[in-house]
Amino acid sequence: MAEPRGRTRETEKKKKEQQGIKYWDKRAQQILQHPKVQKPRTGEGHEGYRLTTAASTLPRSQQPWPPALEEREGKEARLISERYVACDDDGVVLAAYYPGYLVDTVVRQVTKALKVFTEAYPPPSPSERDLRHTDWESLCKLCGGKESVGLYHLCTWFEQGHSDRYPVLSADAGPRGARNFAAVLRLIGQLQVLTFCLSLLYRVLSRKSWAKSIDVVSNVCKRNPASKNIRSGKWDAWTGRVILANMPTHAHRDLQDSLATLTAIACFGSFAGGHLVLPNLQVKFPFQPGDVIFINSRLLQHFVTEWKPVDLPDGTRGGRYSIVHFVHAKIAEWAEGDVRPEL
Repeated sequence: MAEPRGRTRETEKKKKEQQGIKYWDKRAQQILQHPKVQKPRTGEGHEGYRLTTAASTLPRSQQPWPPALEEREGKEARLISERYVACDDDGVVLAAYYPGYLVDTVVRQVTKALKVFTEAYPPPSPSERDLRHTDWESLCKLCGGKESVGLYHLCTWFEQGHSDRYPVLSADAGPRGARNFAAVLRLIGQLQVLTFCLSLLYRVLSRKSWAKSIDVVSNVCKRNPASKNIRSGKWDAWTGRVILANMPTHAHRDLQDSLATLTAIACFGSFAGGHLVLPNLQVKFPFQPGDVIFINSRLLQHFVTEWKPVDLPDGTRGGRYSIVHFVHAKIAEWAEGDVRPEL
């Protein structure tokens, strides 16, 4: 007896998914072979460098860097163009760089989705209090005007000053926000392949951290069903994304991010420049479309050097998109805790 049509489709879907997992898992394993591993500090007096110890000594607030300091750090950092992993003395991953990890089809698919979304729904401008993206207006003329420059927050978080209340979807992600809710849902769906690729690589890079992140996302969605709207598939290991459209990024640490998880960053578009610099490790990466970077964003200072859009051969205006995948510490604590704030 022939299988029912619905069951046949489901079988084919599962088979295709397993093939995808096998392919990307193999790719992740291969790209980790013979990584260049660097300790954050070496030499006498710096033995025993550990993530938790280092984090406890850092200030709880941060000040903007003078432009001259950022320029100097960018110039003096060692350029790394091959795969790279930095660990503490316990082998905990602090940062990793994977050039050309995303295949062209994924890069093209995500780039197209971002362009369609941002052109239909121009990105909000950053807050004037956000020290990470000052002087953003300098890129407006180069990138097609103010409506082409900004950022979206698509995440579950606690509203500022209200960590005692129930977490909510960010305004850009929620149905009450200025963004078109159906378009946000469609974009999240279009990012599912990217999420899948990054999650499998995360699993190979740091299985313990990855498992924690997967559990956090699962618990957040169970306790706050609205969060399922921004979950990009069952492999999603992050509770939020920031999508930056043609934005500068100055030296900072992300003080709200979880210390126990890794932030994943991928960039898209057509541009020149834009190295990602990690001053603590004295390294920088070319960071072009297709490259992937993982960092402990709460521990490590990071910034992007100056860049300029490069128009495509068909005359299409160039630009730079970046998707930052993260887990906020308070959301992780809430997801794993027993106390439920009142609705």
